[in-house]
Amino acid sequence: MNKIKIILICLLIPFFVLIAFIFLKIKSKEEFHRKVFLVQEHLMLDIYQARKGSFEGIPVDGFWHEYGHWIPDNIGVLRLRRQRSSPDILEVQIESKDDASLVSNLKIRIR
Repeated sequence: MNKIKIILICLLIPFFVLIAFIFLKIKSKEEFHRKVFLVQEHLMLDIYQARKGSFEGIPVDGFWHEYGHWIPDNIGVLRLRRQRSSPDILEVQIESKDDASLVSNLKIRIR
């Protein structure tokens, strides 16, 4: 009877450790996605409130122009572009930091 208890304990302890590890990993990933979402919302509000002249430095050539050093913690790269066919639409691509494989693509009509 004691051997069965020892075997069960030896099997259950690693199982619970694994479950706890998975739970913590999922929780940290959810927090990361929430932070990225909040940064996106803040960034979108800033872009939305900007005037048309604010984006004149972005060429109307259809190529992505990358900005990556001034952005908040969880954002790795910010790419902006304007197409020749629609220069009043700003395309925004936000890529997360730390290999989280999260990329958001947004289109904003500049007023």
